[in-house]
Amino acid sequence: MISSVSKNTLHLSSAQRLFVGKSFVRFLGGPSIIQKPIAQPINLANEPILGYLKSSEERVALENALQHIGNLLLKKFQLLLMAKNIGLMMFIYQTMPSNHQKKIAKILLCYSRTTTKSYWRFIESQKRVGEAGDLVSTKYRSQLNASTMLGQGKTVYQAEIDAACELADFLRFIVEFAQRLYDYQPVNVDPSIQNSVRHRGLEGFIAAISPFNFTAIVGNLAYAPAIMGNVVLWKPSDTALLSNYIVFRLMEESGIPPGVVNFLPAEGPTFGRAITNSTHLSAINFTGSVLTVHWLCKQVGENVDRFRNLPRLVGECGGKNYHLVHSSANVEHVVNSTLRGKSSYF
Repeated sequence: MISSVSKNTLHLSSAQRLFVGKSFVRFLGGPSIIQKPIAQPINLANEPILGYLKSSEERVALENALQHIGNLLLKKFQLLLMAKNIGLMMFIYQTMPSNHQKKIAKILLCYSRTTTKSYWRFIESQKRVGEAGDLVSTKYRSQLNASTMLGQGKTVYQAEIDAACELADFLRFIVEFAQRLYDYQPVNVDPSIQNSVRHRGLEGFIAAISPFNFTAIVGNLAYAPAIMGNVVLWKPSDTALLSNYIVFRLMEESGIPPGVVNFLPAEGPTFGRAITNSTHLSAINFTGSVLTVHWLCKQVGENVDRFRNLPRLVGECGGKNYHLVHSSANVEHVVNSTLRGKSSYF
C-alpha cells in the first residue's frame, strides 16, 4: 500500500516525484493533456495495389530503384540514441538472400547500456506523422519495394502489398485511431463539475522489436506508440535493415522529431539484455518467434523490482493459418490459392 510521496522529491517535477511504499518505490506520472478534437475528419481509403505492367510508370521507377540499390552500399546508419553511454561498436553487412555475395547495406551494430529519460511534448497526432502515408505511396514507394525485394527476397507483388500499400495504410489508420481516442470525452451533466479524459505518454521508453519478413509492421510497432507521445527504441531485424532504415528516414522527413524513434541495429540478445536491465523500460512491442517473446517475458519478470513502473508487454508470434474450402468454391482457384498460400511470402 502506498504510504506517501517522498518529501525529498516534492520540489521536483511530477515525473520525478516518488510514491514510497513498504516494499517498493514508484514514480508519479509525467505531464498529461486533454487533446482537442480535430476540425476536419481524416479521409481514409486503402492504398491501391499497382500492377507493374511492362513499360508502366511504376515499373520503370521500380527498375531504376532496383538498379540504384543494387549498386548502393550504405556507409553509415544514423544512430539517434538518447543515452550517451555507447560502448563497443562493430559492422556487419546485409546481403541479398538470393546472392549472399552481394552486399546491399553496411550496418553499425550498437553495443550499449541504453537508458533514456527523454520525453517529448504532446502535439496533434496528424502533425506527428504528417504526410507519412503519402510519402510511402509516392516519393518512397519504389525505394521501399526495391529494398524489400532485394533485402528480403520478395517478388514485386509481395513487396507492393507489404512495403507500399500496407505500410501506407498502417500510417494513415493509426492516426485515425489515435484521434478517436483523443476525441472521446465523458458527459458533463452538472455545469459546476468538469469530467475529462487526460492522455499521458508512458514514462521512460518503449522497445519496439520488428521481424525480417514484414516491412510494414514497423508502422505499428515503432510509430503507433510514438504518435501517442512515447519515446521508442526500435531494433530492426538485421536481415531487413535496408528497408527499415528507409522507413525511419521517411518518417523523420514527415515530421517525427529526431530522438522520438531511435533506430538501433543490434544483436538480439545484446538489445534484449540492455532494455530489460534498464530502469526506464516502460513497454515492449514485439513481433517474432515464440522463444524470443518467452525470453523477454522471463527477463522482465526477473527484473521487475528494478523498473520505475511496470512494463507493458505485447508479443505477436507465429500461428497456424487454417485453410477452409467451401463445397461451392472453384476448384482451380482453390488449387492455385493453396499453392500460393504454401509458398508465397507475405
